[in-house]
Amino acid sequence: MNATFAHTPIRRPSAALVQMHARARDGLPTGWSQLDTLLPGGGWPAGGLTEMLNARGSVDAMSLLLPALAALTHTARRVVLIEPPTLPWLQNLRQQGIRSEFLHVIKNEAQADSWSAEQYLRTGCAAAVVLWAHPNDALRLRGLQQAAAAGASHAFVIRDIDQAQQISPADLRVAVGRDERGIAVNVLRCRGLHKPAMVVLPANNY
Repeated sequence: MNATFAHTPIRRPSAALVQMHARARDGLPTGWSQLDTLLPGGGWPAGGLTEMLNARGSVDAMSLLLPALAALTHTARRVVLIEPPTLPWLQNLRQQGIRSEFLHVIKNEAQADSWSAEQYLRTGCAAAVVLWAHPNDALRLRGLQQAAAAGASHAFVIRDIDQAQQISPADLRVAVGRDERGIAVNVLRCRGLHKPAMVVLPANNY
């Protein structure tokens, strides 16, 4: 995959964003003010499951997540990536704001699946888990949701957009893509938000 984060400049998280993460009790600040304003709780659902849909081979969802993940590592909390689709771009995460000592990547291991994600979430030993294993049924997604709630952690599942018609119990479900204005985020469903919504985030927002 040749996709990179070049079109979304990512920097060290601002001191203000790190402080917001340190005191956040409701939503996890996304690092995008327009999105935080739209989402109930002011960010990614705390102790919940967020499902992110993007085009096959795209890194748009990860670009959207990077500010939040970077800020978590700057508050000395662990972030776990399980089965990312490709490794080369991981080498650049430090330049994009991630503190590598708080980043754990599981790749090509027999137990690197939703079960592993559940253990990290349920025990609370990771503040956030990002899973690319693409669970295909609502029962497995429900397990991730329950584990996140038990550990007061944040579960993110990145799936291909062609799975948008599948049933999902996610607290927040978004479709992520790009247009000439920046990153387009379609909120398909969100606990506490009564109708779908969309926001376009300028590429230079963060």
